[in-house]
Amino acid sequence: MESKDPAKTVSALQVFMDVFQEVPQTEKLQSEVMHSIINVIQEDFKPVRKPLLNFIEMLGQHNYFALPQGDIIINYIIKLSQSDSNEEDMGTMCFKILKMVSLPKLITLACEPRNTSAFVPLCKIATEMALKAWFLGQVPYLSGFHLRPTQFISPQKLMTHLVMFSRKPYREKEFGASSLRLLYTLHPITSLHPVIYSNVGQLWMKAIPQMLQILDDHTEKNLNQKKWEGRLLQFSSQSLVAIDDDNWLEHLIRVVLEKISYFSDDGEEKAFLYKLFGFTLRTSRKVSLVKMMLSSILQTAHEELQEREGIAVALSIVSMKHLTTVLDQLEVYSAILTDKDSSSILQLMKEHQQREWGLVCNTIYLSYSKIILESKGAIFMHLDAILALVLQHYHNCIVEKDKNLKLDYLNALTTLTNILGSQRKAFQFNFPHKLDIVNLMVELIKEEPPNFISSSIRQMAMNIVTDFRNLRPLLEIEGRTELLRTCFKGVLCLPPRDILRKEAARSKEAQAILEFFHVL
Repeated sequence: MESKDPAKTVSALQVFMDVFQEVPQTEKLQSEVMHSIINVIQEDFKPVRKPLLNFIEMLGQHNYFALPQGDIIINYIIKLSQSDSNEEDMGTMCFKILKMVSLPKLITLACEPRNTSAFVPLCKIATEMALKAWFLGQVPYLSGFHLRPTQFISPQKLMTHLVMFSRKPYREKEFGASSLRLLYTLHPITSLHPVIYSNVGQLWMKAIPQMLQILDDHTEKNLNQKKWEGRLLQFSSQSLVAIDDDNWLEHLIRVVLEKISYFSDDGEEKAFLYKLFGFTLRTSRKVSLVKMMLSSILQTAHEELQEREGIAVALSIVSMKHLTTVLDQLEVYSAILTDKDSSSILQLMKEHQQREWGLVCNTIYLSYSKIILESKGAIFMHLDAILALVLQHYHNCIVEKDKNLKLDYLNALTTLTNILGSQRKAFQFNFPHKLDIVNLMVELIKEEPPNFISSSIRQMAMNIVTDFRNLRPLLEIEGRTELLRTCFKGVLCLPPRDILRKEAARSKEAQAILEFFHVL
């Protein structure tokens, strides 16, 4: 059938179809037929498509799709079903053929990134097939997914994929509804037997129709996206509580972590994945698993602020159920800053250490800040120990008094102290290390040159002291006097005019002050 002439190819296909049913399906014949059909698919002449589809339908009846090269045929049908130039009857033929593919295989194909544009029709076909199986008493427990996880998408990947596709439910009009309907027909997604996880089925039978009704009652313009994402996260969390299987949960967490690390350039989508990680992990009652997964997410990339904030959000969600474990893991992670024997940062060349140190420090203090916001008060029992770590980071990492390192440190610390200073519950507790940090800030202010009025370090140090002003223990009179004297001296001691002229060549702010002197 290797012909560049479409008319000859159509004639050859017709001959094949006339004799195909009567020929024994030997392994050799199957190999030759597949080779010929793949050649025709690669040529893809438009006049050949209809007779080719008719022949492919016949191949499907003889289980050719399950052969090693069967995916080539299936992918061609999917591609053809999306073609804008398709005639209506060709589209119908494509969908008819796709129904001949096994349910696990069809769902696996639907979830592949290259088939995203065909997700809705593939999802509808899979849902129809699953419902038909229900009607015939052949409940689709997806045993193939469990028995052949390398061949088909795993239940954990499937659940994650369908939840993620439900996040923006009106994409292509029906992404969310199609995902939820398929999920509904596949319960219990976790087991080969319906009795083991009957709680999951009961939950989905109630929760999914409610979510579908919300989508029916709203449009893309008036759906509250934040509330919708919250409902999806709550649904996922409740499902995992019902599953109550740490082995299953561990696989799911690894799937989410993999997507965070290697998937999605969409900032909103990635932010949702971090939250999904948090909601997933907090359902675990196995402390060793929580520790292991927290360590894993802390080792992911944190180059971008979005990544650092995502890690912090994930940890804050997990801390709602595992506060002590989260704080312990953050302390372990802090060793990357201070342990000269194991710190990967200290193994870097000197010029690369500062930036990496700043990123890690920012991740740590962002995490503490988010945990404080989510905490109902329990965090304050641990806060003095956190402040002790804050001091340890400074004394161990800024030994050379590098100005840029100080700026990175204070910038990260400001994130934490801003949140802490706004929490009225914190005023009821006593934090002895607060005084040590205030004293450190005073020393930093003193170290700034008095002949230069502009200083980010001086400003941030003063802001940190302000954030701490209501926290106990309060400063004694002598301490307050020293603090005020230092701050006034740093702010009110204007530089001499000749020094300011030199600064004017390098600083726009100094130039502005010099012009102010001329006005006077």
